[in-house]
Amino acid sequence: TPCPPLPPPRPPSPGEGERNRTGRVFFQQSLRRGPPSPREGARRGGRGGQGVRVLLLANTLPPRDVSGVGEQVLQLAAGLRETGCEVVVLGRGPDAVRGPKVLFPLFAVPAVWRALRRFRPHVVQVHESDGGLAALLVALVRSRLDPPPRLVALLQVSYLEERRAVRPLVAGGRVLGRPGGVERRFRWLKAPVHIALGWLSARVADVVLAPSAA
Repeated sequence: TPCPPLPPPRPPSPGEGERNRTGRVFFQQSLRRGPPSPREGARRGGRGGQGVRVLLLANTLPPRDVSGVGEQVLQLAAGLRETGCEVVVLGRGPDAVRGPKVLFPLFAVPAVWRALRRFRPHVVQVHESDGGLAALLVALVRSRLDPPPRLVALLQVSYLEERRAVRPLVAGGRVLGRPGGVERRFRWLKAPVHIALGWLSARVADVVLAPSAA
C-alpha cells in the first residue's frame, strides 16, 4: 500500500493540551487517507507520487545505545517503511551526527541541514530535547525548502520532573540518603539545558507527541 499523504496543516492550537491531543492522532489521520495522486506528489515535492519522505533524528540508537527512545525510533521507521514511506534515521556516526554524545544537540544542526538538502523530507521528527536546535533550524529554513517539511517533536522524558526528583531521600523524619555529585550536576547543569531545549522543540513544532501531560 503506498504511503498516504500528510494531513493539511492545522491552525495554531489554543494550548499545550490541544497540541498533545492533535499529536496523538497525527499519524492515524495520515494512515486513514488515501494515497496521493501523481499531481499531488509533484506538488508536495515528490517524484511522480512516490511515498512520503520522513527524517527521524535521535541521539540514542541501538546497538550503540540501548534506550526506549532508540527502540521506538527504529520501530516507527520500520512501520513507516511497510506503508511505502521513505525513511532516513539520523543518529550519531561518521556519516551522520559527528562529535561526542553530550554535544549531540549542537552537532545535529549541520547534519540535519545536509539531510534537508539531500533527502528533501516531507516530515522531520526530532526526539527528546536533543533535537531542540535542529528543530529550530527546520523551523527557520523550511519556507525556503521544496517541499517545506512538517515538524514533529516527540518528548518522551520530562526533564522538569527528573530535576525535581533529585532531592534527599527522607522516611519517617530521617534523611536516608542525599544526592551525590553526579545527581547534583544533573540538577544544576544538565537538566536546565535539556528543559530549555525541550521547550524549544515543543515551541517550534507543528505537532508535539507526548505520553503524558507531564
